[in-house]
Amino acid sequence: MIRLATILQLLVLISFTSIANAQDSNDPVLLHYWSFNNVNSFETPDVTIGNGELIANLVGNTEITTGTGQDFVGENARNNDTAGAHLRFNNPIGSRLTFSVPTSGYDNIVFKYETRRSGSGADTQFITYTTDGTSYNALRILEVTETPTVITLDFSDFPEVNDNPDFSIRFEFNDTTDPPNLAGNNRFDNVTVDGIPLDGTNLPPFLVNTVDLKEIVAKESISIRDLIESLFEDPEDDELTFTFNVDKSDVAGVAQSGDDIRLEGRIAGETLLTVSASDGENLPVSTTIRVLVYPDPFFAEAAVNDNFYYMFDEWSEDEPEGSFPDHMLFLQSNISDPGAYDDLLYAYQIPEAEYAAEDAGNVGFPYKNSARSRINGLGADGISLINTGRDRDLGGVLISADINKSEFYTLVTFEASTLRANSRVYGLRLQHRTVRKDGDTGYVFSEWKDAMVGSQIVEYERSEVIDELSSSEYPHYFSVESDEHVQFLLRYYYTGERLSETSGARDMIRLASFNISKVPVNSIEEPTALPSVVVLDQNYPNPFNPSTTIGFSLPESQHINLTVFDILGRKISTLVEEVLPAGQHSVNLDASNLSSGLYIYRLQTQNGTISRTMSLIK
Repeated sequence: MIRLATILQLLVLISFTSIANAQDSNDPVLLHYWSFNNVNSFETPDVTIGNGELIANLVGNTEITTGTGQDFVGENARNNDTAGAHLRFNNPIGSRLTFSVPTSGYDNIVFKYETRRSGSGADTQFITYTTDGTSYNALRILEVTETPTVITLDFSDFPEVNDNPDFSIRFEFNDTTDPPNLAGNNRFDNVTVDGIPLDGTNLPPFLVNTVDLKEIVAKESISIRDLIESLFEDPEDDELTFTFNVDKSDVAGVAQSGDDIRLEGRIAGETLLTVSASDGENLPVSTTIRVLVYPDPFFAEAAVNDNFYYMFDEWSEDEPEGSFPDHMLFLQSNISDPGAYDDLLYAYQIPEAEYAAEDAGNVGFPYKNSARSRINGLGADGISLINTGRDRDLGGVLISADINKSEFYTLVTFEASTLRANSRVYGLRLQHRTVRKDGDTGYVFSEWKDAMVGSQIVEYERSEVIDELSSSEYPHYFSVESDEHVQFLLRYYYTGERLSETSGARDMIRLASFNISKVPVNSIEEPTALPSVVVLDQNYPNPFNPSTTIGFSLPESQHINLTVFDILGRKISTLVEEVLPAGQHSVNLDASNLSSGLYIYRLQTQNGTISRTMSLIK
């Protein structure tokens, strides 16, 4: 008796052989495939034989973008892809979506895709096709529901579709309700085209491995020959030649010399590397790798001056897309509201379709925008960061450093403030990791670690006091290997705290400056030594009940005032009002007589005022 598990294993093996390996001439070959999982290049096919293309003809307020979730499970996914992201065609009525899918050398063509609509989205898809690239023939009127459904368009009985370089399928949209829905969206996921090779057709190379992301460092190169050769196989064992296209050649490039193939990082940013394999008989088969280039590290020997390794304190709103400060990269995620440890593996950019209507004139200049998730250039006031839940939310500021390790401590300081205090509470946390080259084929990145001073995480938490600067600092002696360098990350993240369920707005936080100083080792006994500026620690524990400790440090003796206010700005208690010596201090707050809620504690010194928030939960 054959067990059910054995049957399932056999079915998986058969499916993988017929689709992925395609060794038999009667097996279907994957000609074109869009997974939409790469949100920054979702219109580019993951796999294509014969240059498949996605063409969106947009009118009115139609936009094409991506989303996640929505009950898609990747039923038609290939290459072991997850459901990931999917295509969203927003406000689709009047616009068209066309898949150009040449079938040269193949017959028995099958086009499949998974689709659904939003609650207010168009409920009808008009599907047509062309075999001459000009005139379109009616194929099907599809009723679209809110449940993801795999649709199969079988062209096996359409001889004119076979072996056709001009074959395309077009989608147009309508709504049958009265009055019709003109908003909402139609969603697509995992679009595939399969075909059977014609007699005598030399089978093309096929994809046996995919690489979603390659991380490299600017001004360095790595060998990718073994990686490239692992991507494809050829059914007839024809010798393969490879060609490469990088969509942003200023960010990265590929150099070939004899058998060596090298990927070169040029400047910080993100680009797409399209790798095409040719057997000399067929059109090339292509796959795309996203390349993230981290900034080259600044060197201690090239310090700004005698006191600073590095200084950042201004950024213009007029900087174009893809530009970043020296040795720095702005990062974002592929989710909404990333937390303190979520991946940030995308360089900051805004797809054209993601610019809000009021920012249409800013396309290509994302630091000018006034709406949606964004980084704004504030000139001499630094930058600001805000998220709005776009499935590509920020993010953080990464700085790369090769620090003189034998003579100096590294003192990292930054100033931040809250420009807009909203319902979802955000913070700006300092983290760091090491990077080293892994032979000649890649890099090893350690895990991100929170910067700590004693038991306190070095971070800025938003304040109810608007635009009041707060300073944080992190003295540390980095113990790294000779071939390593350090990356710092100021992570803009969602703390998980939401003050109101009636509003989903996020805090807008300003990074006013980021400096890395060099401090002689013999001048600091421990990394917790005196700061050069006033520091107000986050209370601990937080949230608390009923008591908590507030710590602060003074660089010199001075008169201070430490006061607690409620969220409306009413003074609750003065904890300290006296002259204190330089050094670290702490004071306990007993909140037994206070109600649950958010409170503000404010430290006033001769150097200025710093405020933080704390949460009492009873």
